[in-house]
Amino acid sequence: MDAISVIAAFRSRAQTMKLFQAAKQNGIPCNIVNTPREAAVSCGISVSYCPEVHAYIQRLMYRGNFSGLIGFFKITRVGGKRTLAERI
Repeated sequence: MDAISVIAAFRSRAQTMKLFQAAKQNGIPCNIVNTPREAAVSCGISVSYCPEVHAYIQRLMYRGNFSGLIGFFKITRVGGKRTLAERI
């Protein structure tokens, strides 16, 4: 069961979009996705990216004012179905 992606979940859509735009400006591949139900404490959308760029995302967040972060979640695939595996 390997991570297929990581999501950053925020309390506000503005924070989600801010991270997405910062990542794109720095050449980090990412997408906006619906937040899985297992992390339903967020605004409903999250930034999704591959696990290999997690350290870069963390650096962007350290440099920016991202006070609304709920957490990072590892998304895995089990039996062909996407599932939230764990908070990281």
